[in-house]
Amino acid sequence: MLASAWPHDVEDSGAYDRNIVHECLARIPRAQRPTFRAVQNEANRLVVAHWGRITDLAARLLDNHCIHHVTR
Repeated sequence: MLASAWPHDVEDSGAYDRNIVHECLARIPRAQRPTFRAVQNEANRLVVAHWGRITDLAARLLDNHCIHHVTR
């Protein structure tokens, strides 16, 4: 689906979460911060491990009309 068809600005809707992440990272000494690659690898692992739950939740959100810019 084209971004122009979304009912809201997805980038804007994630701004709060991005700010929290930046605040959390700022509290970790630079030498102890995880690398982007380490974070990306962990995110990939979590998505694979929980894909069934993710798709189940997405289906329930669609069925309950909680998200509107996604089609099956």
